[in-house]
Amino acid sequence: MAEKRGKNKNYIILRILRIIFLFCIIIFAFCSISIIFNIGDLLLKSNGFYRALSYLVGSYLPIILFADIPVLFAAVLWMWWIKHEKCDILADEQYILSLLKKGNKKNVVLHTDLLYDSLALGKYDECRQEIEELHQLESRLKPLQRLKIQLYYIDYLMAVNVKEPLHTELENAENLLASISVKRDQMKQAYQKGIRLRRYRIEERWEDMLEFLKTDRKRSQTALEQVINAYYCGWCCYYLGRYEEAFYELKFAAEYGGNSKYVKLANELIEQIPEKNLYENNIAGQSKKVKHRGYTRAVTFLAVSCLLTIILIGANHYFSYGNSIEEAYCKKYFCAQDELVVIYQKEIDNYEMAILYDGEYVAYCLFEETDNDYKLIKSYRAEFGFLRRSNFPEVKEGEDFLLGCDIRRVITWFYKKHDIFYQEDAEYVGICFYPLGETIKIDENLVNIQQLDRVIYINDVPVYLWSLENVDIKNISFRTFIYAYHAEE
Repeated sequence: MAEKRGKNKNYIILRILRIIFLFCIIIFAFCSISIIFNIGDLLLKSNGFYRALSYLVGSYLPIILFADIPVLFAAVLWMWWIKHEKCDILADEQYILSLLKKGNKKNVVLHTDLLYDSLALGKYDECRQEIEELHQLESRLKPLQRLKIQLYYIDYLMAVNVKEPLHTELENAENLLASISVKRDQMKQAYQKGIRLRRYRIEERWEDMLEFLKTDRKRSQTALEQVINAYYCGWCCYYLGRYEEAFYELKFAAEYGGNSKYVKLANELIEQIPEKNLYENNIAGQSKKVKHRGYTRAVTFLAVSCLLTIILIGANHYFSYGNSIEEAYCKKYFCAQDELVVIYQKEIDNYEMAILYDGEYVAYCLFEETDNDYKLIKSYRAEFGFLRRSNFPEVKEGEDFLLGCDIRRVITWFYKKHDIFYQEDAEYVGICFYPLGETIKIDENLVNIQQLDRVIYINDVPVYLWSLENVDIKNISFRTFIYAYHAEE
């Protein structure tokens, strides 16, 4: 157990898994916030990196989010596996020590886990240090954490063979449990069983302890829990004179205990069993195998998550492509193609820019044209009724009036989201619901606006097209206010 940190591969794996875990947490938080607050729009800076990132967020956000979940879960599962299934307690101890050195010195969860690892490794001086450390952090402890530490303290006293205060400390644990309001009955029963098992050990009631351990092993247990259970079953059998059964249990603990103290303790007890060679010959070929029962649900969840990610990737591909821009749009937003109206359409290199109306929303869309189909890569949608209301502000004679901020929305939420619109001779087209003046004001600069001749009627409402040219959309700030001016006579 005196391995050096650099030689423990699982310690290195834990460090890598922690980086992956933190990275996945950041991605999950970013994607979740993006869905709620559309934070991708805030990344639209003049810098190309931010525009590329915004495109990534807007186009592949569902895939990124769903792919992140199984990776996050796999990292947590692997970290748990190293300690609880491979029984590499030493790697976990080294990992926790490295975390405590990085600004986590008052983290009670880490200190509690380190106390458990020190007990499992048989490092009782370190146990004492952690008990004292946790005592200093008592004000930070929650009731259940106090109870857990109290039980570990009892284990420490038994390990160092201090018997006098055991009954008092056990009563303290029982009183502490009685004073805690535990919402889950299963958790409360688990603590009650832990207290009862320790009482059997203190009172040396080997028959009761053995029966309790064999009953408890029927539940789903990790490999480490099976090793601990087997060691104490073998211990009880040894003191009851049932040497063959004791040998069988202790052999299991010694074989699968990893670098925990139970390997050494089991081997020492095996050496004291009379006629152990006879038992070893009888048990040859019938060795008990560890059962990784505690991970059935976890592996199932991971498999389902991966399957859902694959399905989502396939669905995203299917619902983003069509033989025409109309079909691609309708597949993406689940609307009837015969109700779709193309208000405006223009080809830009290998792309098609279009303004569509689907019976409820007006959509500004950018499609990428491939060999045989079209892919919807960017869109900005607004409810038709909202746009119509926002385009009818109260106009006072002789005053500028606000164009419902609709031109700004279209520019910042659609045209600024793809590099194809950052050309010098780019033309920006949109719709409104009344004839515009000849100029608008953007960032204190007057620019020309053209009223296109074409007028379309949707639900008996006239829809006008406006066009802007020679506008540097890179440098238009999000706080820009746009005002329309009446044409001078």
